[in-house]
Amino acid sequence: MEPRPEPDNPLPPFFEFNSADETHLYVFAKPLHINQEPPELEEYGPDKVFDSRGRLAELGVEDFVVVIKRWSEPHLDEFDAFLRGAAARHMPEDVVSALGTFELRDRLYPMVRQWQREHMLFWPAEKVARNLWRLVSRRSG
Repeated sequence: MEPRPEPDNPLPPFFEFNSADETHLYVFAKPLHINQEPPELEEYGPDKVFDSRGRLAELGVEDFVVVIKRWSEPHLDEFDAFLRGAAARHMPEDVVSALGTFELRDRLYPMVRQWQREHMLFWPAEKVARNLWRLVSRRSG
């Protein structure tokens, strides 16, 4: 069962686990922006970016930006392990352990999105700044 998308977004969510702290989770509506810079990718390795079905993104660098090169077959064991690590920050352990992978995904998704809305006041400004930087760097390169 696919998670219900947000009303203004018809796509299923994408889950990004920070490679330096694999319990830190970002949820994005579209895979347009990877929340990792090229130097971080080289130093720590790629963040784990999954779609809602558990497919893992292969990341690379193009024009000084981290991008998704392709998607793998589902990596459900790995997806489940990362979800459970992140869920421990948002849910009681007994709830986390009682849920299956996709039930956990469906419960965790709205909790993390709400957390992001509450704690990332400057997220829209950062997104605009990154998009402007991409436009400028492409034109100057």
